[in-house]
Amino acid sequence: MKGIDLTIRRLGADGIERSWDDIEREFLSMFSDQIESELKGKDVSVYNMEIQNFHSDLLKNLDDILIGKPDALEIWRNRWDDLLKKLTGGLDDSTLAKMKDEISSYKEELMSAFGYEKERGAMLNRIAVMINVKTCLYCNQQYTVVVGRKPRKDGGISLSGSRAYLQFDHFFEKSDYPFLSMSLYNLIPSCAVCNQKKSRTPYPLSLHPYLCDYSSSLTFRIKDPDALTNLKYMRFDFMEVEIDTNGNDDLAALMGQLEIDRRYWRHLDIVKEIEIAKMLHPYYGKLIEGSFGGEMGEGIRNIDKQILKRHLYGFYTENADINMRPLTKFSQDIFNQLNHTD
Repeated sequence: MKGIDLTIRRLGADGIERSWDDIEREFLSMFSDQIESELKGKDVSVYNMEIQNFHSDLLKNLDDILIGKPDALEIWRNRWDDLLKKLTGGLDDSTLAKMKDEISSYKEELMSAFGYEKERGAMLNRIAVMINVKTCLYCNQQYTVVVGRKPRKDGGISLSGSRAYLQFDHFFEKSDYPFLSMSLYNLIPSCAVCNQKKSRTPYPLSLHPYLCDYSSSLTFRIKDPDALTNLKYMRFDFMEVEIDTNGNDDLAALMGQLEIDRRYWRHLDIVKEIEIAKMLHPYYGKLIEGSFGGEMGEGIRNIDKQILKRHLYGFYTENADINMRPLTKFSQDIFNQLNHTD
C-alpha cells in the first residue's frame, strides 16, 4: 500500500542492498536468453502480416519489455490494443471470427514463449527475495514474505532454494497482454485475495503500485465510533470501516473491486487496543524520550526508540514503514481518528 520508490536501493531478504539497476540486470540474466530463444522458435509465418511485424518488434525490444518501467509497458499495451482494433475493425462476422481465432492462437504462443505459467516459479522467488516487500501492495492486510529452506549463518535468505509466500499480480493482465507477463515492473507482490479479486478491466497507470502511493491517497475510518462501546458490535468483533480516497475516483473503484473496506470490518479487537494506546499516548511520549530517572530511564535510553514505539503502540508509527507489517496503514489512520474524536 506504500508506494515503491524506484530511485531508492532495496535491502533484500538475503541482506544484500541493491539498486533497481542491479535487480534489472539479475532479472535479464535469468530470463532474457531463454525467452528470446522461445520467441525465435515460434513459426509466426502463419499469422497476419501485422502480427508478424509485432512479433519481430518484440524480439528487437525484448530487454526493454522485460525491464521497461511502467510507463514504457503502457506504451506496449496501447500498441497491442491499437493493433487489435486495426485487425478486427470493419470485418464481416465470418472473417471476424477467423481473425479472433488467429489472435487467440498467437496470444497462446506468446504465453508459452514467455513461460510465466511454466517453470518460472522458483526463479521468480529469487526476485521476491531481492525486492523484499513484506505486505501486499494493494491491501496491506496480508503478508507477502519469502523464506529460505535452511537459515544461513548470517541470517540472510539464499536466492536459490527460497520460497515466496505471495503471488505476483500482473497490473497489465497477463491473459490480455501475455508479452508483458514476465516484465519485472508488471509483477506486483500481492496476496492471493487481491490477485484473485482484481478485475481484468485495465486500470490507469496512475494506480500502478510502483508509481502510486496508495497510503498517501486514502484514509481508513471507522464509520460508527459507537462500535468501540456498543455491545452489539463488540460481541461479533465487528465494525464498519470506510475508505476515503480523497476524490480519487480511480482509486475508489480499485478499492471497491478489491473489497478493501469490508475486509477490514473484523478488526474491532485491534481498534480497541489502539484506543488504549491513544489514551496512554502522553505517558508513552515521556517514556520513549527516556525522561524517567533511575535504572528504568537508563534502560530506555539504550533501546532503539522505533522498537520501543512499536512495542508500546502495537504498530509501526512511521509512514515509511507501512509495508513492513499488515494493518499498519489501518492502525495509523484509526489512531489519528481516535485522537480527533475527543
